[in-house]
Amino acid sequence: MSITYHVCKYTPTELLTALGGQCALLDEAPENFDLSDQVAHPNLCGFGKSVIQAALAGQVKELVLVNCCDSIRRCYDVLRAQGGVSLGAVLLCMLLLMVGGSAFTLLLGPDLQALLTALAG
Repeated sequence: MSITYHVCKYTPTELLTALGGQCALLDEAPENFDLSDQVAHPNLCGFGKSVIQAALAGQVKELVLVNCCDSIRRCYDVLRAQGGVSLGAVLLCMLLLMVGGSAFTLLLGPDLQALLTALAG
């Protein structure tokens, strides 16, 4: 089972855990922003750049982003533009919006189907 990473305390980790996910906080401080600087605006905060850096470096297969600050919304925009969001992630995003309030998700990896199956139940 892969780990579903999150970056915000407003992430509905209890919901994801109840669906069989294993959640962990993504709080890594990269040595540089080589990858994120190529795709994100230079004025994006260092935390946002570190999230993008981890995703582009392949350290993250599944990532849940919560719609609570502008930096994370820009991270979502950048990662989505890189082609990492599937139609299933959009469906899961809509379901989490109904269930979890203002949460939205960006899930990368094969466990997306398992989460959708669990939600369909």
